[in-house]
Amino acid sequence: MKRSTAVCAAILVNLMFAAGVMAADPLQKTDDVLNKSAATVDKAAKKKADAKAKATDVKAKAGQKEADVKAKAAQKEADVKAKAAKKEADVKEKAKAKTDAAKAKKQKVDSKVDATKKKKDAVAKDAKDLKEGTMKDMQDMKK
Repeated sequence: MKRSTAVCAAILVNLMFAAGVMAADPLQKTDDVLNKSAATVDKAAKKKADAKAKATDVKAKAGQKEADVKAKAAQKEADVKAKAAKKEADVKEKAKAKTDAAKAKKQKVDSKVDATKKKKDAVAKDAKDLKEGTMKDMQDMKK
């Protein structure tokens, strides 16, 4: 819009300038004014086309940059998720190892308790047998 106004203003100024000069050679001066106006319009059109091309290029670069940023963000998110999954797996593995070690320790303690209980029962039985044997020997001696 501004460029169109500028072009129209340039044409108007050229026409006003040419009006005073036209008295000597009206056709030649009119041709010159029209040629200058056409050149000004061509320049403005070229500038407008260049600006459009530049804007399109800037938009394309911005779109590419945005796509690159999104790709990097997605890759970073995937890396973080993979790291978190690995860490979680490591934690689970360590917890399982600790649980297994605790189970093994409990079984060992249980087996020791069972062995101690059996030993105690055996000692108690031996003591009872010894007592009974001693009582029997005493009764045999009394007779």
